[in-house]
Amino acid sequence: LKWFLQRLLQYESLCLIEISSCLVKHTEVTQKYISELTELKKSKDYMQPEQNMFLYFLPIFRLG
Repeated sequence: LKWFLQRLLQYESLCLIEISSCLVKHTEVTQKYISELTELKKSKDYMQPEQNMFLYFLPIFRLG
């Protein structure tokens, strides 16, 4: 029984290590995704001001 419990504890430790590793990888991927979105938003190619103005005034032109 003692041997079994020791093995079980080792297995649980390995599972916790795997779970922790997955969480770390998930966090890294999430941070990378957020930083890429931030860079995209900052870039000039994302949306030019002229396009923003066009989309903003589009409903006004449709009313007339």
